[in-house]
Amino acid sequence: KNAEALAFEYEKKLEEEAAARQLEEIKNLTKNDEVINNTPVNYDTSDLAMMAAIIECEAGNQSYEGKLAVGSVIVNRINSPKFGNTLQAVLYAPSQFSIVLARGADAECTKAAKEVLNGHITINALYFHMYNSEVDKGGTVIGDHVFY
Repeated sequence: KNAEALAFEYEKKLEEEAAARQLEEIKNLTKNDEVINNTPVNYDTSDLAMMAAIIECEAGNQSYEGKLAVGSVIVNRINSPKFGNTLQAVLYAPSQFSIVLARGADAECTKAAKEVLNGHITINALYFHMYNSEVDKGGTVIGDHVFY
C-alpha cells in the first residue's frame, strides 16, 4: 500500500508539472498562432477510429459537449502551425495523447469524432486538461476538463 501511495503521489506530481508546462505554453500563444476554423479534415475510417478512441480515452465519461470539445482541440491543432498538420502527427506527438484502439470506441465517441472531423468545431482551444480550481484561472470548463 505504501508503494501504491507513493506511485499515486508521483503520478499526481507529473500531472501537475505537465499542466504547468501547458499553462506556460498557453501564455506564450498569440492570436496569430491560432488557426481555429470549421474546415473539415480529410480522414479515412482508420482516422475516424483513432479520433473516436482518443475522445473516449480523454472524455469517455464526459458529456457529449465535452467529447466534442476534446475532438475540437485535436482538429484545432491540425489547423494550427504549432502542431502537425495531420491527425496522426497530432495524436502521436510526444507527451500528447495516448491511443487505445484494441476494442474500438463507443457509438457516442465515434459520432463526436465524425462531427468534429467534418468541421463541427465547438470550442476555440488548442489545449485541455483535468480541471483543478486551485490552479486553473481561466479557460472554459466543460465537465471535468478546462479548455484553453
